[in-house]
Amino acid sequence: MTKKIVLTLILISSLSLILALEELSLEGAKEILLQQNLDYLSVQATKEKSEFNEKSAFYSYFPTASLSGNHTRYEPEGIQTGGYSNQIGLSINQPLLANGSIYYNNKIQQENSRSSELSVRQKRVELLTQVEILYYNALESQKNLAIAQSSMERAWKAYNNGKIKFQQDVIAKDQLLRLQVDATNKAITLLNSKNTYADAYRALKVYLNMDKDFELTEIDFVSDGSLLTNQRKLSSEFSLEQEGTLVKGNSAYQDLLSRLVKLSREKNPQIALAKSGISLANYSLKLQESSFLPTLNLSLNQNWSATETSSDFNDQTTLMLNASLSLFPLVNKYHNVNAQKMNLKAVNYNYQSMLNGLESSLETALNNYFTSLERIQLAEQTLMLNEEIFKQRSSIYEANLISVDEYLDAQLELEQAKQQYNSSLYGFLKSESTLRRTIGLENNSELANIITLVLEEK
Repeated sequence: MTKKIVLTLILISSLSLILALEELSLEGAKEILLQQNLDYLSVQATKEKSEFNEKSAFYSYFPTASLSGNHTRYEPEGIQTGGYSNQIGLSINQPLLANGSIYYNNKIQQENSRSSELSVRQKRVELLTQVEILYYNALESQKNLAIAQSSMERAWKAYNNGKIKFQQDVIAKDQLLRLQVDATNKAITLLNSKNTYADAYRALKVYLNMDKDFELTEIDFVSDGSLLTNQRKLSSEFSLEQEGTLVKGNSAYQDLLSRLVKLSREKNPQIALAKSGISLANYSLKLQESSFLPTLNLSLNQNWSATETSSDFNDQTTLMLNASLSLFPLVNKYHNVNAQKMNLKAVNYNYQSMLNGLESSLETALNNYFTSLERIQLAEQTLMLNEEIFKQRSSIYEANLISVDEYLDAQLELEQAKQQYNSSLYGFLKSESTLRRTIGLENNSELANIITLVLEEK
């Protein structure tokens, strides 16, 4: 009865997921994410805004001009001017010395524009690597669900065969109950696997902000055995293991690590943002210091006027050179300068802290990358061993030469080996995504090129 209920639930849930589903590849998920993610759209809008601000600051170097005009009527009419007067004025102003405010404001806007571009890159790396991990989690849980379903079917089959053996007095009552308990336990495990898959699937769907259901597409690394073989060759060339960690004395490994650190210093948007923050703080300090300097402005005013009695326009030209020096409040400016000095120190400390922790973070991510790759080979060997053991024990069990417990132990070890192998495959892919996020790379092509280059030079 329990078996029928579980199979019915699985059938209903499977049909609801499979019918009329479109395939969604990992690359397709990335495209959808970048099109719909509100955080990414927000940083893109901020980038466009900073570009307009940069252009606006640049045009502050150019002169400003304004045109004015007025018409005035007199009641009663004036003796000399008549009943009205017309005036037109043109004013042109060119800042010659703006105590550095125009120059440093322009530099600040340029740096803001660069920072916003780096923020877009950082958000892309963050989003793309995270959607990869969520996609791998969903695929992994989907595979584990298939393993659990196959395991449950095998357990119920063993129980039904056990009932026949019990009727033939081949096995005892306790062994039959043991088979029944195992089948029921496998049914519960299947339900747990189904919930785990549903959670992983939902997490991916929510992250993509999608309403429609979809079918996952297998990753080439998992489906193509040659890709896995090539990855193993990479691992075998670097260090191998010594007490659970990579050999730090290996020259190829050290060369790879140093190259990745250098690459991250140059291209990691988070590091670049911290460095840009230093430039921004420095320009802000210069702007405050320059506020003590005088300003110098050149202006040209041209006025034309006419009245009822003198209808011809009379023109008047005025050329002025204005200079000003702010005297008060000096104390306020002094404290503003000191505040910017402290801000410059703070961003410098933050930048140095990030650089100091970079190599350690990269080394941890790189070790996890190679360790997870080695774990695949171990998991595959373990799976092959347990498949052979289960095959042998199944034959012996059918011949009634071993107990039910020995048969179930072999079956449990096989299921665990399958899950371990499955987890090792996607665990490596997730470690690769984490490594790229630490470096600051969107895709794995540049990482693969660096690894290949180090191997060629070895």
